[in-house]
Amino acid sequence: MGIQYYKNLDGLRAIAALMVVLFHFFQNLEFETTLMSSIKSLSVFGRSGVDLFFVLSGFLITRILLANKDKANYFRNFYGRRTLRIFPLYYFFLFLYYFVKPIITSTEIPSIEHQVYFYLYLQNILQTFSIDFVGPGHFWSLAIEEHFYLFWPLLIYFFNKNILKKVIVFSIALALILRCYFLIKGYDPYYFTLTRIDGLTIGAFISIMEIQGKIKYNHNTRHGILSLFILTLTLALGKLNQSLGLSIYPIVKYSLFGFGYFHLILFIITLRPRSYLNGLFASKPLIFMGRISYGLYVYQFFALDIAAYLARNRVNLFFEFILSIFLLVFFATLSYYLFEVRFLKLKSYFQNSKKLSVITK
Repeated sequence: MGIQYYKNLDGLRAIAALMVVLFHFFQNLEFETTLMSSIKSLSVFGRSGVDLFFVLSGFLITRILLANKDKANYFRNFYGRRTLRIFPLYYFFLFLYYFVKPIITSTEIPSIEHQVYFYLYLQNILQTFSIDFVGPGHFWSLAIEEHFYLFWPLLIYFFNKNILKKVIVFSIALALILRCYFLIKGYDPYYFTLTRIDGLTIGAFISIMEIQGKIKYNHNTRHGILSLFILTLTLALGKLNQSLGLSIYPIVKYSLFGFGYFHLILFIITLRPRSYLNGLFASKPLIFMGRISYGLYVYQFFALDIAAYLARNRVNLFFEFILSIFLLVFFATLSYYLFEVRFLKLKSYFQNSKKLSVITK
């Protein structure tokens, strides 16, 4: 069974990557003017780009798994293709970080004890429990996605769609309960796999709706309104939390972002092909940036640091931000076409039919 390719989701993935970059650009800057302080406050919303990535991944990966569930080499093909997409760039960047960066900066190479957690995708556990680590801090989300890729194909394979719906409901409840427990114990639930699993499984529910024919392609406006409402509500609760200290907010905010982006994805995939918004999300620049979005996420701090060095006095932040984006796209493009694509070509060895059309992350 073929899978419809949504070009506009490539554009959405690009926007998610840029949201995260925007947040990281502003997060450590201090401003005296009201305007710049307001821009910094708005940039915090960019942090939820990770939540958007999670919902997107849950949707795209689950629809691939459901479409191939009854085919030969189900596990071999899935894990083979995921390995070729994720591991080469991931471990290449770790090589640059652990062995090339120390040479350039004249620092010591981190001990293997510090490196091994990143090699095994366990870095998010260190960050959760405030254990000292040496490695790219933003790789915590890659660890969560990798954990999801490890166990989710098993659940798809052994359970039918009705049971999967119950699993999704259970995962959302589990995330809420664990976030409450972690906060009581003084741990940050932001980085831990099971406290963030709801975003991925919320996205997975879209694929179940799709395969059961429950997505109404003439009701996209409703999803757009719901998305806007939920995301606005989440941001408003965040503002109230800053002033009133709402104890419930840290527990529910990731689920709220997940549901907001759940409706955003439904809104986008049900857009009329010739609508202005669909043309925007499916525009060539955004599709291209969506194609290299993995690199955009991986190399973001590399580009931000170089841009900050080149703009030493940091007087013109607009110029520095544009320079950061330019450098990031440049590095991600080189990485994709000179390195990643060599491995992506090998994915043809892990498919059942050349006629199978799938959308890959």
